[in-house]
Amino acid sequence: MHEAQLSRVLSKAAKFVTEGCRAIIGSDPPAPERFLISPCPVSTAFAVMALLTKPGPYANPIKSGIQYLKASRNPDGGWGRTPASPSDEKSTQICRTALNCLHTGVTPQAVRLVAANIGAAWLQDVPRLVFDWPSDSPLIKMIEFFIFSEAAGNVFADISFDYLPVILLFLPPGGRPFIMALSCILATNRPNYRRSLPFLINRLAAYQSPNGAWCEDILITSLCTLCLSITGRNPAARARGLRWLASVQYPSGAWPSFNQLTNWDVGLTAFVAGSSLTGQSELIKKCARFLSARANRDGSYGTVSPYAFPDTDDTSVALLGLVAALPYTGDSGLAGRISTLLLSLQNKDGSWGTFPEVAGAPPDCTSHHPVHIKSVDVTVHVLQSLLQSGLDINSPGLQKSLWWLAYQQKWDGSWKSTWYVGNTYATAQVLELLAEYDTWPRSRLKARNWLVAAQQNNGGWPTGSAGECGLALSALLKNGEAPLSTPVQKGLAYISSLQQADGSFKPAYGGLYASGLYYEDPITEALAVIRAIRAYQTATSSAV
Repeated sequence: MHEAQLSRVLSKAAKFVTEGCRAIIGSDPPAPERFLISPCPVSTAFAVMALLTKPGPYANPIKSGIQYLKASRNPDGGWGRTPASPSDEKSTQICRTALNCLHTGVTPQAVRLVAANIGAAWLQDVPRLVFDWPSDSPLIKMIEFFIFSEAAGNVFADISFDYLPVILLFLPPGGRPFIMALSCILATNRPNYRRSLPFLINRLAAYQSPNGAWCEDILITSLCTLCLSITGRNPAARARGLRWLASVQYPSGAWPSFNQLTNWDVGLTAFVAGSSLTGQSELIKKCARFLSARANRDGSYGTVSPYAFPDTDDTSVALLGLVAALPYTGDSGLAGRISTLLLSLQNKDGSWGTFPEVAGAPPDCTSHHPVHIKSVDVTVHVLQSLLQSGLDINSPGLQKSLWWLAYQQKWDGSWKSTWYVGNTYATAQVLELLAEYDTWPRSRLKARNWLVAAQQNNGGWPTGSAGECGLALSALLKNGEAPLSTPVQKGLAYISSLQQADGSFKPAYGGLYASGLYYEDPITEALAVIRAIRAYQTATSSAV
């Protein structure tokens, strides 16, 4: 690929990222939609239904939400999980129900219908996320067969009220309001459980943040407000939830899958700007100030501040950004506190999970064990941030983590991704980490061969996203792949073909949200491309 063309791709991507990060940091007015998490038809349908429970004050948000749903309909008349997805039965039923409620009003039957559909999608994901079952497990097939049966709604209600306290122990804090609301909705037509509703509704309301959201999440907040609506309880909490939903609607009328990855985007931008871009010292310092002002009491971060529950992944990326800013700020106090927290959250086997338990409510919270949803992705990010902050790779805790990663490698050379579609995401990042510290050569060879074999004829990797391609190329190049090799050249050409006029890249929706919805974070995708091109340029200059 011509160097001049590649430089243009890099320049446009860098401009998109820096503009987007500055817009997010400024946030007044809100950042333009093109820099934010991709819109989602299913989340939009839930938000519209929630607002339709009080249509008078929210006529304009409802109207624009309905317009978005109609415009995002596929040619076959249905909807998928993303604007580019083929239609599927459950997404279509949810969206059609929302449109019907515009004329019929939001009835308990309509709420139970959409709740059952999203609950079925959730049930499909729980074994994979919480219990780490492989996607091809026969048990998952049995669960899928069951949840599409008529008995699913009845079992939801039975489980929810008879065994709810036990079930909640297995879920991360952010997932508990979702299950409580879902359980109450599906039990409203079961007379023998109505006595339990007041207690559970009060517990549900106690999870609400001061800004009106539940877990800073569109889908969960919509479900909770619908629950309060059809049970007729806690009208003040319901009103606060509706106001929050209206406040986070996009100008297009849509809502995203969940409410942003602000801390992630800012931390990752600072890290990549410090290592792969020049002349960005002011932006890096702004990122550091932004992150420093948004840490929870214990040094943890959620996806957005201040009320999202702590997320180990976002915390590690915030640490990467703060460490990148140290040459400009000289303030290592918060970075040291975050490093100490992350080490305290390491599992006994050396891994890290995604969501810690918390004492108190964000931002005045303290994270502790257990840490739910063990993940290769998260473990790599925590390791990377701790190593960047100065910890020795030969320290016992980090060596234990490397051994855990080695044992997680599959027979074909890949690692299982938790929060993204397919295994390219995890495999590429483990390979890059191992290559950077020149360790585990046999594991690296197997991973390299898997990545090369997984490349598609068009030069991309299975999900088709520019970010996925960028991660794979960075890993291959840092592992010693020749810059003029066929996989590298095809990958660079593929990335170039996806770039849009504003410097971003055509979305492929490779991120996987816990409810089974897919999303795209355009800043993260562009940052992965920037790192890949810089890795290529470094390898090319070294080869001369």
